[in-house]
Amino acid sequence: MTIGSGFGQARGGGNFRQGERLIDMGGHMVQRRSQARWDGMETHRRSVLSAGS
Repeated sequence: MTIGSGFGQARGGGNFRQGERLIDMGGHMVQRRSQARWDGMETHRRSVLSAGS
């Protein structure tokens, strides 16, 4: 979650206003989907670590 937010900030920092406009036009769905992907990776990594130990 923290990694996802930091990544988004680093990427969108330079084009903040452009990013806002993209979100208004529905880019918000894309952001949400990528966040879900980050969460899925976290969960997968945890389950792999649990299975390994």
